[in-house]
Amino acid sequence: MYGRCGRGHRFRNLFPADRRGTVEGFGARGEDSAAEELQLTVEYAHNLAKITASRDPIQVNRQLRNSSKNSANVWSRYDFDSGMVKSLGVGLGVVCTGEHVGDLPTTAAPLIVKLPSYATADLGLY
Repeated sequence: MYGRCGRGHRFRNLFPADRRGTVEGFGARGEDSAAEELQLTVEYAHNLAKITASRDPIQVNRQLRNSSKNSANVWSRYDFDSGMVKSLGVGLGVVCTGEHVGDLPTTAAPLIVKLPSYATADLGLY
């Protein structure tokens, strides 16, 4: 029912009622404006989300479902400030998500369903 993040912060409803677990990790973020019109943001997160207690003992110390250990993203934004496209902006971002568990094993079905890493790209005009 509760999970811990970082220095013992608790979140309700992170775990189903029959399980308990912890979420610990760290993240880093960097921003830069190479020019007034151009902005760049880079982020990385490393999370260890695991089940510490469950009615089904095979799930204990397993990675929490749908939580990747590593994720990162890069976003850039350019704002046009002159000409016919003045006040127009364009943004581009890439999000990378590491391998994660799609479903938890049970004593009846001990297979672990692992989902592969993936990346998505987004483009925005505003």
